Amino acid sequence: MIKSIFITAFNREKHFFITLKKLMSCKNYDQYKKLIIYQDVSNKTFNKIKLIDPEIEVIKTQYKENYSSIYKCNFNTFIGFKKCFEDYKSDYVIFLEDDVLPAYDFLNFHDNIILQNRYDPKFFAVNSFSKEYGKNLDFAYSKFIYGIGKGWSLAKPKWIVLKKMFKELFQSKKNEFYDCYFEHLIRHKYYVIMPYRSRSLEQPNNGLNFKYSYFKTFFYKSWKKSFLSKKKFAINKYNFLEQMNYKWAGGTMLYEDCLQYTKLNIIKTKIKFIYVKLKEIIKKNIGIQNTLLISNVKRNLKKQLSKP
Repeated sequence: MIKSIFITAFNREKHFFITLKKLMSCKNYDQYKKLIIYQDVSNKTFNKIKLIDPEIEVIKTQYKENYSSIYKCNFNTFIGFKKCFEDYKSDYVIFLEDDVLPAYDFLNFHDNIILQNRYDPKFFAVNSFSKEYGKNLDFAYSKFIYGIGKGWSLAKPKWIVLKKMFKELFQSKKNEFYDCYFEHLIRHKYYVIMPYRSRSLEQPNNGLNFKYSYFKTFFYKSWKKSFLSKKKFAINKYNFLEQMNYKWAGGTMLYEDCLQYTKLNIIKTKIKFIYVKLKEIIKKNIGIQNTLLISNVKRNLKKQLSKP
């Protein structure tokens, strides 16, 4: 089996090297192909990466000034998945951002969960994050109706789906992060898997999504407490719980939180999806009618004014 992991990076060298060194200390690191998509990487940084691990491939990306930071972030992510799936021929791919720290069993966790679920047509991805920290649930996980982010992995059968999503995002020209744009589609058709204890933790920084003030909140403190930060620990069998208490505040305005993957929640999500689609169609039709109405008024007014 071919397994890959890639990191996207830009302008956060300090955070990036902390993440990279943390990743290198993870169990099973040597089993993976490694790739870094580094925007505007300097020769000094490039050489430093190669000195740390010569086997890492580094792709430098550059963009024109009129491209937004969000577009660059989205396209760097797309390049990483495309390279890993289509050039490396990977069976699955893990993606990390340059400021996200992985836990010691981060790779092992993704490996185990992907192998068990990759051929399930309803399975989309594995996430790493959580803010739960109850006792005796270090190796528990469950299925949820939610989106993706903060250290996530995708199996080869879903690459064609993800590729289509990226294509639609770029064609839409929306200045929106890929995870927000994809969330509605993922929730409607699939489930994602989340651990009870977090296998990832964002480093405090002034990023596009969060400012330093965010990292002082109770929410982040809970995330940090959930993170398995030990350098090494005994890894037990990962235990699937059909019902698992879990809350992750966030997501889009359409959804308030993670939903357990149950029949009732699946139905509720599908109804919400239909409602949103109908609302979009109505709004679009009203917009067209208003445009036609304004055009007719202007035409009639021009005719009246042209009369002697």
